[in-house]
Amino acid sequence: GADIVIAVSLDSELVSRRRHQKTEVAPEITPPPVRNEFLKKLAARYEAVEKTIWKRLERQKKKKPTPPGTRQVISAAIQLMQDRITRVNFAVNPPDILITPRLGDLKMLDYDQVEHAIEEGYIATRNKVNDIRMLLETHRTEEMETKPV
Repeated sequence: GADIVIAVSLDSELVSRRRHQKTEVAPEITPPPVRNEFLKKLAARYEAVEKTIWKRLERQKKKKPTPPGTRQVISAAIQLMQDRITRVNFAVNPPDILITPRLGDLKMLDYDQVEHAIEEGYIATRNKVNDIRMLLETHRTEEMETKPV
């Protein structure tokens, strides 16, 4: 029974612009020569650990991809089901305004990304402000025209 319906769809496959901006890699800074023997040994140890980590990462890249696990399959099925339900609801009862934040890069259990999700919602809503204002003005005009004098 609402006169104006503004809907927010969280099922958008659009990916955030913020996360995919390329960042410049800072040039490596060579540390000043170490004078203390303990610090020399400590620095050498960290370099050895860094090399080990890089080797492991390279091996991981070369591994064949594994089939999705149970959690991934269930998550994809739920996402698909939510998408279908949303499409049917919008087809039966289309909203006047639809806000779709760019949340395609978030997964079902990314609860630690709340600030990012709120920011994307704010940006998406801000982009629709003019449409909302126009809709409200049109609605007010229609109400005034239909009011008995």
